[in-house]
Amino acid sequence: HHEGVDASLPAGCVITSKSGHVSTTFNTLQTAATCGGDITTVAGAASSLVQFSVAMDGPRDNVTISISGPADVWFGLGFDAAAMADTPWAIIVEGDGNITERHLADHNPGKLLPTTLSVQSSSVVDNVRTVVVSRKMKGDVFSFDPEQTTLNFINAYGAQAALSYHANR
Repeated sequence: HHEGVDASLPAGCVITSKSGHVSTTFNTLQTAATCGGDITTVAGAASSLVQFSVAMDGPRDNVTISISGPADVWFGLGFDAAAMADTPWAIIVEGDGNITERHLADHNPGKLLPTTLSVQSSSVVDNVRTVVVSRKMKGDVFSFDPEQTTLNFINAYGAQAALSYHANR
């Protein structure tokens, strides 16, 4: 922690992180700098039955999603939902690596959607498949909002490679 005068920082207590080092500064100068004014990417991650991260880049109108799950069976992730009854937009990754988008329905796989995802990478290491996909922020069924501070999700995986009833949810 240190106290100082810095016109590039907002006034008051500021926490910064660079290369894993976190520092705090109390800026005594009254400045026009805004808190978070230069942040362009908002990101978060969660781990449940599958592990995933979402990074939203508003100025570039791009969302990058990384999802990891069992390599030999299907797994999926539904956004802005607490249950299938919430009919979320979902990404399904099948055991062969095929990636689809669906508009889930209550207790059924719902409707297959046209592809909006661009596959950046797909790999299997130690029987864990990781896919990285990207798309635009706005979608027909679900849109990402960088102002939203929480994002509910559902996730599941199956007992076989092709999408079918979930083995765990």
